[in-house]
Amino acid sequence: MTDPTPASVSLPLAGRVVMVVEDSVIQRTHLAGLVVELGAPAPLEAANGLEALAQLERAPVIDLILTDLEMPGMDGVTFIGEMASRGYRPELIIVSSQEQNVLRSVRLMAATFGLPVAGFVQKPIFREDLAKVLSGPPFLGRSAPAPAPQGEIGLDEIRKGLRDGEFLCFFQPQVTFQGAHLKGVEALVRWRHPRSGMLGPGAFLPQAEADPDLMSGLTLHVLEFVARQWQGWNTRGLKVEVSVNLSAQSLSEPAFADRILAKVAELDLPPRFLVFEMTESASVSNLGHTLSNLNRLRMRGFGLSIDDFGTGFATFEQLERIPFTELKVDQSITRGLPGSERHAILARNMIRMAKDLRLTSVAEGIETQAQWDALKALGCDRGQGYFLGRPMPGAQLKDWVLAARSHLK
Repeated sequence: MTDPTPASVSLPLAGRVVMVVEDSVIQRTHLAGLVVELGAPAPLEAANGLEALAQLERAPVIDLILTDLEMPGMDGVTFIGEMASRGYRPELIIVSSQEQNVLRSVRLMAATFGLPVAGFVQKPIFREDLAKVLSGPPFLGRSAPAPAPQGEIGLDEIRKGLRDGEFLCFFQPQVTFQGAHLKGVEALVRWRHPRSGMLGPGAFLPQAEADPDLMSGLTLHVLEFVARQWQGWNTRGLKVEVSVNLSAQSLSEPAFADRILAKVAELDLPPRFLVFEMTESASVSNLGHTLSNLNRLRMRGFGLSIDDFGTGFATFEQLERIPFTELKVDQSITRGLPGSERHAILARNMIRMAKDLRLTSVAEGIETQAQWDALKALGCDRGQGYFLGRPMPGAQLKDWVLAARSHLK
């Protein structure tokens, strides 16, 4: 299987703005030199998190930060949290000699804050190790949303954006491991912000979820967008399932299923082509209403997917309570394959459990051929990730299918 969209840039940091955060002058100078060798102009430098935050105040548009974890004044872990709280969204590379368990936990923490971590580089640092991390998708600018604007976006601004039709969806392909057929896509909401450009969900969903009416309105808007796109694909002979995320807040509303059912009927979208995803780690404020809504949707023929499986605290309880049809293996597990025995055990057991429960297994975050091969050997049903296809406008999906047909196997 070959990546259908290989990188075309020979130097991965060409034209990128980079910061190096490292307390050792010798190691910081060495790392800055490697960054320049890989195509970036002279990077910004900081000896700890406090200095790095001051640099960000002066030059907030930074593409990539390479940061140590153990530093005086403000360590790397605190720096990551502070950076996220102030609305900065650069990509991160962790440069550390810490054990793998700590590094995995820091990556999860950063992802929770909405900060992507391209990878880790162990000390001592060599050029080839850094280049390898930089060459692996996803990386700078690869169809990713623009950084979140400074300061939190207000609810009135989100409402106005919804009224003005500024929200849209990109779609990421889901491919079967057996036969490499396009089986479905996940609808990923984006905001074409009039001032800040294309924003990902981390810039607006946390605020929207604080207002149940606003969140439900956004969900219905997404369904309208999905329905129009699905009908366009259908006329071109492309029939695929579409996965749509549902907020725990919306699911806790009484009779939310009625609003979904009415909207889908209005849009003439067949239920068998819709899968509603529920984040497994999301809190459920009203279990009774949530179960009522999900059961009614399932009874009408919609699929139900448990997302981020294995990252929350109620995993098996959720599986027992809700009639799911699909289980998604989280990308934090996929990323550890095939080298990590722990990740391989987790993935194997999840896929086996899905089969025993007669659920479709979908592995997220596939970035390499090796990950694809490992999951295929474990018997996973479908895969999703940058290795297969980036999130794309719906109009590009048909062309992606034609281009990918000769590469995927």
